Amino acid sequence: MIATIIISVITFLGITLSTLFFPRIKLGKFYIDTYWIIALLGALILVVTTLCPFEEIKNSWTSSNAINPLKILVLFFSMTILSIFLD
Repeated sequence: MIATIIISVITFLGITLSTLFFPRIKLGKFYIDTYWIIALLGALILVVTTLCPFEEIKNSWTSSNAINPLKILVLFFSMTILSIFLD
């Protein structure tokens, strides 16, 4: 439990610092935002070290309660596509 909190706090601080000091990395002609890379690394560390088991993640994403993250993401992306289409 303590290790999970420590990794989460370090990830949060990394996202905050990357947003403040180096928000983008230039690779050739392309720019890549850094905040999502640090968030992905923090999540991967939690999964690889089995501090947050993959089955628990899968069950929480596919649960059938009122606040389902997968349904919210589908709603968000569909509204984004609709907004781009109407623009």
